[in-house]
Amino acid sequence: MKLNPFAYFGLLLLVTSMLIGCGGVVDTAKDSQVRHGTSDVNRAEQLVLFVAEGLPKSDRVTLEHCVASYLEHATAGSFLHIYRCPDHFLLASIQIPDGTKQHRFRSIGQGLNEFIAFLQDESEVPPDFAQQVGAPTVPASIWSSNSLSGSRSIPTFVAVFGDPIYFDPVEPVWSFRGRRLPSLSSTLDPRSTSPFLVTLEASPLPEGTKLFWITPTTFVDHEMQDAMRLFYRQFFNQHSIEFIDFSNDIVDAFRNTTRELESKIPINSDAIDIEPPRMIALPPPQAAPDFGDTLSSDTPESIRNEVLKAKSNGSTLLALNWQSKANDTDIDLWISRRHSPGVEVNFENQLADFASLVRDVRSSGNLSSSSHADFMAWELAYLKSPLHTIELWLNSYVNSAADTVCVLLLVHQGSIYKQIIDMKVPGDRAEARGHRLGSTSWKKIELNQMLGSVASR
Repeated sequence: MKLNPFAYFGLLLLVTSMLIGCGGVVDTAKDSQVRHGTSDVNRAEQLVLFVAEGLPKSDRVTLEHCVASYLEHATAGSFLHIYRCPDHFLLASIQIPDGTKQHRFRSIGQGLNEFIAFLQDESEVPPDFAQQVGAPTVPASIWSSNSLSGSRSIPTFVAVFGDPIYFDPVEPVWSFRGRRLPSLSSTLDPRSTSPFLVTLEASPLPEGTKLFWITPTTFVDHEMQDAMRLFYRQFFNQHSIEFIDFSNDIVDAFRNTTRELESKIPINSDAIDIEPPRMIALPPPQAAPDFGDTLSSDTPESIRNEVLKAKSNGSTLLALNWQSKANDTDIDLWISRRHSPGVEVNFENQLADFASLVRDVRSSGNLSSSSHADFMAWELAYLKSPLHTIELWLNSYVNSAADTVCVLLLVHQGSIYKQIIDMKVPGDRAEARGHRLGSTSWKKIELNQMLGSVASR
């Protein structure tokens, strides 16, 4: 079969990218596992990619390299389906053969030509469609992938590459732009005209289907990010899809550790919304006030409003952040009543009468790209009981780096206290919660001792 010159160039580029690996990020023996499609290399999987038009060129290059590396190392018998977004046109549908990478490449043949041409297309994408995913129809397209694979028995992992702020020029009333999100009734009420309506005809997907969302840029509006986390967790759960989280690192979609993650985003399966279907607007973000001497100069800008609010109303606030050379590092707050075993506030249970976790963060700063003064996002919790009654632990949930440093801020009775905590300890995914005193992955924080380290008044 003859190949046209463009197709031949695409295939040649694919061979090259197979040789250089996934963007040069899989150099160590441990990181080489990123190239495999699953943590159990003897188990086939179904990988479904939804790739938006208009992604930055650097993202497209990285994605091409990662897909090539995946094809080289994935378990034989695995399926790869790639959809162009937002129209969900099927660009590639491949079952990965056994054998060497050369044999795999010959067997795949022209199966990736459309995908490569799509990634290399430099045509301008209209703003209404650029980086849009077509999120409402993602579950239906995953179903189509199952039909193409002819099997519902293999695990399915879905990676979405694009902007989670939904917009469709045909139905602008349901746009997420302007800090708006659909109500719960919009997804469940049969009268709803929302594209996110889950109909009775929508059959659930096989149990165990996981979805991870790669965003083109780092979130600046953390309130909107948190609100979208909750919405997409609820929406995809109605289709039996576990929405794990957002990330802005493309390689995360191809890591073994990502497939093993469980969503830490809370979900209320008993929630009821009796109001008509509608869009709910978040309050406009508050302009940063002139703090003057109210806060110390090293109070991070990203949480200044939250800290100021706690100072002004007398609330007790905990804010946790960390920096690490490993992007997947995850440190968690665990809050309980002292000498009172039982209820504990953490990512699994975010609300109790003595404390509430208002933001759980899966990853924070990166030492290679962020400064110590202001990290990307802060884990936040409010304490509702006196400090001497509270017991606080930090758990190294995931931590493969040897350089992790945490900053813990405590806002109490109008003052701010700060503690720097060395967390150069391995992650244990909270497995030692029952015997944390003997575990290096757990550190107990004495809040009363923090009162001697005032950062500002």
